[in-house]
Amino acid sequence: MQGYVGPTMILLHNTFDLSHYGPGTCNDAGIFIADGSLGGDVVNNAVEGGGYSIRLHENGHYRVFGNRVQRGSWGYAPLNCQYGIITSQGDNYVADLTYPGYHTTALYQAISC
Repeated sequence: MQGYVGPTMILLHNTFDLSHYGPGTCNDAGIFIADGSLGGDVVNNAVEGGGYSIRLHENGHYRVFGNRVQRGSWGYAPLNCQYGIITSQGDNYVADLTYPGYHTTALYQAISC
């Protein structure tokens, strides 16, 4: 999911799986909001893969809660908030996810901006 020069958006309870690129590859992010976008709410999503699994970029305002990023699946980091303005966040974790279904089976480190 990529957003450029757009209004505020809501990403609620989705699954983004870039695992077909292979673990740790540096392809684009599962969630990437950038370049003049106003920001958004990123809530309760499961994400696997990407250079950054979740990348909230530029000057947008974001609320980020309840997201799970598959352990060891990213190339650079599970979450990147470069220049984004995070108004609230919490309950975001690196996790183990089941297949199929992407249910959380274990939580590891908390991730934040």
